Amino acid sequence: FLKGAEGDAMNILMVAAGHNLRKLLNWLRQLFVPLLPATLVRMLKAQIAPIQSAGWQWAAMTGMAKG
Repeated sequence: FLKGAEGDAMNILMVAAGHNLRKLLNWLRQLFVPLLPATLVRMLKAQIAPIQSAGWQWAAMTGMAKG
């Protein structure tokens, strides 16, 4: 911890850095959160497609098969 003018200057720099980091994180959240559901759906479809093309049925895999 610095005292006097050096401490005040360091405190101002750290507060400004924290403020800018908070602004950056908020901007990233606004950018990526709306994309998240579509990305998750796309990833799930990519995982399910090879299983379905191999002749498996989703209901049989999840235990929801009738019969």
